[in-house]
Amino acid sequence: MKPSNSSEIQEDYRRKSETYYERNYLSNKNLNRQFRQELIRSIIQDLNVAGKDFLDAGSGPGVLGEIVNENKGNYFASDISYHNIASSRKRLGELPGVVADTCALPFVSDSFDFVFSIGSIEYIHNFPLALHELCRVAKPNGVIVFTIVSNHSPANWINDRVLYPFKKKKMQKKGEPIYKRYFSSLSQINTILEKDNFKVVKHQYITPGIFDNQLKKINFLNKFERQLIKKFTILAKTNKEIVIVAKSKN
Repeated sequence: MKPSNSSEIQEDYRRKSETYYERNYLSNKNLNRQFRQELIRSIIQDLNVAGKDFLDAGSGPGVLGEIVNENKGNYFASDISYHNIASSRKRLGELPGVVADTCALPFVSDSFDFVFSIGSIEYIHNFPLALHELCRVAKPNGVIVFTIVSNHSPANWINDRVLYPFKKKKMQKKGEPIYKRYFSSLSQINTILEKDNFKVVKHQYITPGIFDNQLKKINFLNKFERQLIKKFTILAKTNKEIVIVAKSKN
């Protein structure tokens, strides 16, 4: 069974649009998502986006909009779902936003000082093309920031090889679109970025990934995992996600 195509996923976003932001961010109980949001917030603050053009590619309901606005940046959003863009405007007021596939961004080259894609391109089968598009629309000396799913994580391996087949059957029975996250490594990302004359200047592993999410619900295992990774830093590579900051060499 193949993952659903973009039109099916877009339709799924449409059905969820009214409550997506509220369920996933306002009443967010997902500690990993909370940590990622705070990390992205600190990156945006460190980059000094004031007065600069900022693209949020695969923006969802525009969760970076408030952060960019707080830091006086010029926020632009693009997402495959019109309803996500509409949801962003309800919350943020009028904002430049377009319905677009990240693999074919409707912007001329060298348009943005900062291009972010958080929790997005790892769902795109042809993520090298998506990454190329992020690089293309960034200005000379521009910065791109994105997340990938680490292929060094045991938890990711378990999710993909053991749990995902059952999840697919369950989603198929419900008639829901089938999402799949594609794994990659820093070395793969570096190879792709080199073609566009970009280089990784910073990366940070997040979301401990030794135990699967179900096991993390057992509190002492969750604490044990975090202490283990803190003590043996080499285990950071087992974390499930990586935030990458890359800069144009131009």
